[in-house]
Parts: sequence; structure tokens; C-alpha cells
Amino acid sequence: MTKKIVSALMCLVLLFALPVCVSAQTMEPERVLVSEEVVDLGDGVTEVITIYVTVHKSSSRAASETITADKTSTGKVGGEVVWTYTITGDFTYNGSSARASNPSDDYDIYSSDWSCTSHSVRASGASIIGSATFTSDNGVRKSVSPKMTCSATGTIS
Repeated sequence: MTKKIVSALMCLVLLFALPVCVSAQTMEPERVLVSEEVVDLGDGVTEVITIYVTVHKSSSRAASETITADKTSTGKVGGEVVWTYTITGDFTYNGSSARASNPSDDYDIYSSDWSCTSHSVRASGASIIGSATFTSDNGVRKSVSPKMTCSATGTIS
């Protein structure tokens, strides 16, 4: 008799826990590639520009929504990555307007021949604007100015 009660209680626990697990699983944020572009910067340097948006799935519709996006500029020489520069920020939109906040930037150097000589980032209205300059040992200097803008409907460009 005791085994039947324990088994029944275990079934009830699993029955109620399953929807919670499924619900939590569908609420996980998803990072999605929005665009990718290749630009020739000259002097044998190619820039690959990617934008990723992190979508925070919600079960209810709020008056305004916030998404996080990042834009990365990857510098390549001869097909090899020599540096990356990424700007990141949050965008709040409500269908009639959008606002950018929490701007940040970061860079990585993958070749000892290159260095980052300056970088900065700022939010302005519905945009996050970055700027970075990379210089090689042989005097090649490349500046990049990635900018992300959010539309009133949440489209990042």
C-alpha cells in the first residue's frame, strides 16, 4: 500500500513539474544572425561586419520590449583574422519609438603585428555608435565606425 502512495505522489510531482520545465525552456533567449557584410578596406584588409540580436522570448505582450544586439567588425588580412571590434547595447521599442542604452565595446587582437590605438562607444537616440582604429607594425592604419540603429518595431540595422 505504501509503495502505491509513493508512486502516485511521484507521478503527481512529475505531472506538475513537466509544464514548468517546458515553460522555462521556451523562455531561453536566442541569439540570431541578422546580417553579414564584407567590405574591402584597402591595403589587403577586409572587414566582415556581422549583427546578432538576442531575442528574449516572452509569454506576454508588454507595452514596450527590449532586445540586446551586437555588431562586430572583423579585420582580415590574407583570409586570417587579425582583429575584432564589437559594440553591444540594449534597445527598447514600443511600435512608435525606440531608444538605445547600455552601450559597450570590446576588441581582440589575433596578430602580434596589429594593435588597437583607440576605441569608444556611445548611445544616441535609437543608435549605438562605435569607433576604433587599428594599426599594423608596417604602418597600415584602419578605422572602423560600426553603428546599430533600432526601428520603432524592433528591427536592428
